Amino acid sequence: MSEAGPDAEVVFELTVEGELGPVLRCALQPDAVERQPSTTFRATAGAGLGVADLVGMLDAEGLTVESIRVAGLR
Repeated sequence: MSEAGPDAEVVFELTVEGELGPVLRCALQPDAVERQPSTTFRATAGAGLGVADLVGMLDAEGLTVESIRVAGLR
């Protein structure tokens, strides 16, 4: 992973159980990749946000995260 400044954004790759609904799938395009029976997508967290924030937002929507990894920095 490359060096980044304090305001760098982290890009996470998340896999959730099942399929995403049409509204969320549309909002994530073109970065969403659908795999049966799970969905993998990349989400960029701005400065001050982290993996716990992303998982909390998905959990609040009733999604179960199967795996998560840091995919890079922006």
